[in-house]
Amino acid sequence: MKQEIKTFVEEYNKRMDWNQEIIDGFGKGYIPSYTKDFIKENLSTGKITEEGFDLENAKLFAYEHDDLQELQAFNNETYGTTYFWLRSNETEDEYKERKQNRVRENAVKRLFDIGLEMAKLNGEKNEFEKIRDGLL
Repeated sequence: MKQEIKTFVEEYNKRMDWNQEIIDGFGKGYIPSYTKDFIKENLSTGKITEEGFDLENAKLFAYEHDDLQELQAFNNETYGTTYFWLRSNETEDEYKERKQNRVRENAVKRLFDIGLEMAKLNGEKNEFEKIRDGLL
């Protein structure tokens, strides 16, 4: 494996450890049920391994305008290309702050949507209770 690919993989996997640290901050023993897809999308902890990906033939691209790197590697499980990104000069604190802000913004939006949904369902529930009570 080329050194630049190895360096990318090490940096990416380090960020997956940081994501796990953020998840651990939700509380000891936190196991998502309703939010597992949300967590997986926003705080993936899946690491790049030589067993899981063809790293010998992987391609690395650098986008200098925003310090972004992209790795394209064949996924040995899905038999397709998987894309990975990272900001190479981002510190741990910067990364965690960015991820936490994004998770917080998405969580607040979803909580607002859930509140609206609950209000609608509560109104419907009240109407059905009136019908039920009127027939008893």
